[in-house]
Amino acid sequence: MHTHFAEAAKYGRGIVTVTQTMPDLEKERAYLRKTAAFEEWRQKLGRGDRLPRGKFFRGKRPGKKIVLVDEFWRAFS
Repeated sequence: MHTHFAEAAKYGRGIVTVTQTMPDLEKERAYLRKTAAFEEWRQKLGRGDRLPRGKFFRGKRPGKKIVLVDEFWRAFS
């Protein structure tokens, strides 16, 4: 395990510890329930479509989010 930390430090990466409290989690869940319909509709749009004006859509892009998961390291552990 120590070698992983040394390898990360070699590339300028650090370790970040995150603490999440129950009120934070409940706040996030409430936001997701409130905006679920807008988010689902936004993801059904194509990449070239225009989003409507509004507070929820400000700073967002149409289409599904691209999620990359790196599981290659498990093959050599």
